[in-house]
Amino acid sequence: MFQKFRHSLAVPKIKRQINLIFFLSSIIPICIFGLFAIFNARNQMLRQYESQLETDALRVNSTLFDLTTTIRISTANILDNESYWNLFNETYTENFAGSYQSLVNYLHTFRNNTAAISSVCMYTDNPSIPEDEDHSIRVMTDGFDSEPWYQYLESSAYNTWTCAPYEDRFGNTTYELTLVEKIVLKNSPYNAYLVTRLDSNYIRNRLLTGENLIMASVDSGKVFFSSNRSWIWKEMPYSSNFHDWNYKYTGPVTIDDTSLLTSIVTFHPYQTDNRFYILVSDKNAYNNINQITVIYLVILLFATLVPTLLIFLFSSYFSGRIQVLKHAMHQASLGDYNIIDNFRGDDELTDTFRDLKTTVHQIHEKESRFYESQLNEQQLINTQQQMEFKMLASQINPHFLYNTLETIRMQAIASNNRDVADSINLLGKTMHYVLENTGTNSTTIAKELTHVITYLKIQKLRFGDRVNYEIHVPPYLNLEQFRILPLLLQPIVENAIVHGLEGVTQNGLVSINFILEEPNLYITIHDNGEGMDEASIEQLREHIYEKNNHSSVSIGLRNIDHRLRLLYGDEYGLSIESELHSGTTLTLTLPLSQIIDPDALSDILMLREEYLEQDIESDE
Repeated sequence: MFQKFRHSLAVPKIKRQINLIFFLSSIIPICIFGLFAIFNARNQMLRQYESQLETDALRVNSTLFDLTTTIRISTANILDNESYWNLFNETYTENFAGSYQSLVNYLHTFRNNTAAISSVCMYTDNPSIPEDEDHSIRVMTDGFDSEPWYQYLESSAYNTWTCAPYEDRFGNTTYELTLVEKIVLKNSPYNAYLVTRLDSNYIRNRLLTGENLIMASVDSGKVFFSSNRSWIWKEMPYSSNFHDWNYKYTGPVTIDDTSLLTSIVTFHPYQTDNRFYILVSDKNAYNNINQITVIYLVILLFATLVPTLLIFLFSSYFSGRIQVLKHAMHQASLGDYNIIDNFRGDDELTDTFRDLKTTVHQIHEKESRFYESQLNEQQLINTQQQMEFKMLASQINPHFLYNTLETIRMQAIASNNRDVADSINLLGKTMHYVLENTGTNSTTIAKELTHVITYLKIQKLRFGDRVNYEIHVPPYLNLEQFRILPLLLQPIVENAIVHGLEGVTQNGLVSINFILEEPNLYITIHDNGEGMDEASIEQLREHIYEKNNHSSVSIGLRNIDHRLRLLYGDEYGLSIESELHSGTTLTLTLPLSQIIDPDALSDILMLREEYLEQDIESDE
């Protein structure tokens, strides 16, 4: 089988390969998973409908059980009253008048206060018992055979539920659930029955809540309640094992020649030997499930047929174009470059054909480009070497100047001119730092700050009281652990002195602050100069932030902001705040995650917490 499959793939016809691969990789998996999904969805819908039916059946079951239990408990007050036994057991005399009236009043109150019953009567064949005006007590001197409830009563039954047809006052036949309870009379030739009939309309109102078909019957009797009135007083439809003691069934049942999803449950009422059967059927369940299944199958059919048709048409078209391209390439391999000019389509095959067509005409051109590329490569190497020589030469002069300054400084010391020696020393340190960091990618903030302090001392020597400075570093910050781009702070400080303190003649101040606020480190450089108005600030920001700005204005600040954004991202860089007559503040925003080791940062954060706690305690 595998060999046959490999042989099928090895057939030179690409059309057959495409169709076979599509069938194996798409159609078969789609059909398998589609059918699985459809039948799984069908089973889930069926289980959902079954669960809903079983819930509804249990609701009906609980409602009838509560109703029958309530009625049975209410009538027990009569059956357990010994004075009522004596009333029907013997010949009626005036001595029984109190018991008689009590019974009549109880029956009257029970009937009027219980909405579930249509009537409650005491039947007896004791001819001495008088009948009351409401016929709550009925004397049957000719026996009970004429009463419907007695016709369906088993001779040995004492307390039982039954269903019997009754005629109302309009001559209509109704079928009511009836509780028949026989009063035990000792050594008496008479009989007495308490008959309680439940109102069918009340039961209907309690049980009907939806569109499901509901039926109920007692024992093997006929249906006494049905949401479809045509089923009343008919045999209840059922499945196998219907007469099992604890019968319960959920599945298809044929009702009116139609298979309906049905749930049948039973229960045994309180203190009787009866068994109630509850049937609940969903008339639309199977239809809905079948309709949705058909829709899914149609969708699956279209999902397979339409792609199959499209792939068949595409494979025929694609195979034809492949054959044309194959023939043209075969011509070129034989040295015949007179191939066709046009090729159908506008895709990769068309591009391949165009490349094939132009290849023939570009062989000599590619050879010349190859030699030209070699010459260009050699020229590039020569240019790079020249640049390296120039870079080496450019480093000679600064080193020479630094060495010369050191010689002059030593001569000044030898001449006891300490001020000149100190000035030259500061200038030498500045040049040494610049030379040391030329070509490097990073340095510590501590070194950068030392360089800035050196620069500020030089400016202090130059301008005197016009330039003063102060630096604020929190005690928990170890600047040796932070690494930033070299030569980053000095241009900003220089800008603060040259432009910020331009109009200041004395008491000029440059403040440098380091602020740690996760997740960033902020370095602020503030001057107490004249400051700028809003228009000047916006103009300065345009010069700094515009990428295509080639102006020489604020080129140092623009380069710093550009370097930071390239290295850390657009959310970092240089920001400017200024207020007229209040000075200017430039703030560097640096990401902590990129300038310090995570473990070192954790140590610093712990030290900061301890410092803040001590600070709070000292304030208290």
